[in-house]
Amino acid sequence: MSNRILSRFFLILFCVLTTSLLFSHAETKQPIDLQKIDQYLQTKYEKGNIPGFAVAIVDSEAVLFSKGYGKNSDNQAITEDTPFAIASLSKAFTALSVMQLVEAGEINLDDDIGKYLPVLSGKGITVRNLLNQTSGFSDIVFPEMKLYHQPENLDEAINRLKDVPLATKPGEKYRYHNPNYTILAKLVEIVSGENFSDYLHQHIFQPLHMNHTADRAFTDNFYQIDHLPLPQGYNFILGYPVQLKEPEWFVEGSAGMLSSAADMANWMKLFLNEGVYGSDTLLSRAGIQQMLTPPATNPYYGMGWALQPNGDISHNGMLWTSQSELLILKEKGYGIIVLFNSGLNIFENYNSFITGISDILHEREPATPSFPTYWPELLIALFLLLSVCLSLRQHKRIDKWERRYQSKFRFWLRITGMLIPLILLLLLPQTVPFLSGRVLNWERTFWTMSSIVVLLGGVSLLNIGLIAKIFSVVFKKR
Repeated sequence: MSNRILSRFFLILFCVLTTSLLFSHAETKQPIDLQKIDQYLQTKYEKGNIPGFAVAIVDSEAVLFSKGYGKNSDNQAITEDTPFAIASLSKAFTALSVMQLVEAGEINLDDDIGKYLPVLSGKGITVRNLLNQTSGFSDIVFPEMKLYHQPENLDEAINRLKDVPLATKPGEKYRYHNPNYTILAKLVEIVSGENFSDYLHQHIFQPLHMNHTADRAFTDNFYQIDHLPLPQGYNFILGYPVQLKEPEWFVEGSAGMLSSAADMANWMKLFLNEGVYGSDTLLSRAGIQQMLTPPATNPYYGMGWALQPNGDISHNGMLWTSQSELLILKEKGYGIIVLFNSGLNIFENYNSFITGISDILHEREPATPSFPTYWPELLIALFLLLSVCLSLRQHKRIDKWERRYQSKFRFWLRITGMLIPLILLLLLPQTVPFLSGRVLNWERTFWTMSSIVVLLGGVSLLNIGLIAKIFSVVFKKR
């Protein structure tokens, strides 16, 4: 075979292999069905109870989809630039700040935090423990969401932890606790010499072109940012959206950021590109990997990120007037952010939005609700109305109590049964820690399960009124 024939043969073979590789690559990165995603979200909006939300989907290079649905409390249409409080998504920004200072040689992850904050000396807590939520602090030993008097600043917030006993030894057990990241915010200030909000702005927000993003220490300050006007959000009572100002809370480092879907798209691209955004490297690839590597005590949480067995990373953020859901599909190479202008409520499944989008990106059929999502709360409202009707009926038939419950045992057993809703109502704040591990005051308990509180409270008042009439009538005759 001549050299000329051999050259042609290898040229043809090269072209075939190259074409094969190109088609193979195209098959692994199918174009996403944007229309299907939009239709799915429109259906969720129409059958849901959420006043408004914004969505962005990205890959490592571009924003593939961004859109707003519904309106805010100022009656303005939601867009990809509309600001939302992102709550605990703020933790990953705090973690990145710490890791930047680690790579600058200013912080050692395994140093005792007392080296930087003497007020916490003697507890044996390392910087790594705080990032991994394994410090030993927890809501049980320090119920910061139960406190009505909020700290004035970072120093006061940390001083409150000085004499708090640890629930477990540092590094021993994962306990999600907001003050861990409050401590880290102060650490950033001490080491960098900058105000924490200024540090975030200069070293993260500006390089990522996050122009609709800000950080504040108090939820009260969310509504006082001139260039980022945040309308009040919503919570629900018996399924009805109620406009509400976020309850006062000191959230520096743990949940203090406002952002938009468009800005959070840039944040997700940073992690899809392993620390690089455009021409800027905010953290090395090794640093990003360290953030996403869990401790031995808990394989599901890294440094400000929830970790999934398949390599995906996620986090949500919950306030009482806003919710956020973020998911990065590492294998598929997509990031999804959904920001809502309504908050924590046990009957609202915010995660279903991001799960449905993920299903479409994986070429699976997403689940769509058959009934409006507010139907459980509608049933509660109907049950409360039925309770009112039955109570009125019993008031009219009060004379029958004397004949029906002549036995003292039966009488007091019936009275005790009527007090059960009141007992359950009073036990609600004590029940929440067993269900979620979080400890809430009465205000936050109400807005977390407002419909249940209204139901138990309403039935309790009806029963107390009925009991009072029973005693006044029955015992008067006796």
